[in-house]
Amino acid sequence: MEEKMQPAIQRGLCGKAQTTELWAILVGLRHVWRLGFRKVEVETNNVEVARILNHTSNVFSENAMGLSIGALLTLDWEIVTRHIPRTANGVADRLAKLSRGLTGEEFQFIEPPAEAAAAMLEDLSSSN
Repeated sequence: MEEKMQPAIQRGLCGKAQTTELWAILVGLRHVWRLGFRKVEVETNNVEVARILNHTSNVFSENAMGLSIGALLTLDWEIVTRHIPRTANGVADRLAKLSRGLTGEEFQFIEPPAEAAAAMLEDLSSSN
């Protein structure tokens, strides 16, 4: 899949941040589907990623990752995608930073890490 994404990145259609975010969303959607969730909310602080998931951008229409995400979006479930400001996405940002350097394709937090607690409280207070 990586080699199919490379031309889009080289042409400047999608940067590394968007590609990374889309990979994370792809893995996350596969995971929640396997767990049996059928109503899912996806929040991203990346405008282009929100456009891709809401079918208003065709940046990845001809590569494996885009096709995989597209196939997941057509399954029998409800997915709502929203763009949110980076300041309202502190927990996700902190979890992403904590995951750097971990090996394996997927990992799971059983309990929220203590390092994310402050960001969780900030996100809760900013959403009210």
